[in-house]
Amino acid sequence: MMCRVAAVLSLVALVACNEEEVFTVEYYLENHIKRAERLATCEVQDNAEADANCVNARQAQTQVATTERKNDWLDQIEAETPAPVE
Repeated sequence: MMCRVAAVLSLVALVACNEEEVFTVEYYLENHIKRAERLATCEVQDNAEADANCVNARQAQTQVATTERKNDWLDQIEAETPAPVE
């Protein structure tokens, strides 16, 4: 009986040690290299949709892409808007 309890406790300890830190969307927004690395890992990872870091990295990437598209759009409008006549 004690061996079983020890085995279960050892297994729980090993699982707890293998848990990696979960980073926020803000972290991935500020750290584009870590975001790119995580997104590459998520591409080949099983159950990536359930991994908090994959979800947060994807949300950060979506925010970055949306901001870039918005800025491109605003730049295009500014370039096409005629200068005011005085």
